[in-house]
Amino acid sequence: MPLERWRHWVALASRFGAPIVGGYVFTYGFVAFAALAGLWLGLSFTESKTLAWMLSLVVYLVAILWGFAARSVTVVWLVLAGGGIAMSFAAWALSREII
Repeated sequence: MPLERWRHWVALASRFGAPIVGGYVFTYGFVAFAALAGLWLGLSFTESKTLAWMLSLVVYLVAILWGFAARSVTVVWLVLAGGGIAMSFAAWALSREII
């Protein structure tokens, strides 16, 4: 019985952690990539950073709402955390291009 309770709590923590933590990672990658993309497109650093942060509020909200509405926690973790890591890597590659 204790093992089943433990599995239940892990599943519940994953269900809440995926949208919150995964959404944060996704939003972090989005901000990094969007700020550098704006800079690459000719915006000033301040404008690019401000635009990326303003859009990040909507991105984080949508990520959390979708994360709680999705049926599969695995898909949520893969899309949000994987997408955030991919965008962070793309931002790193773009920063190497700009500098």
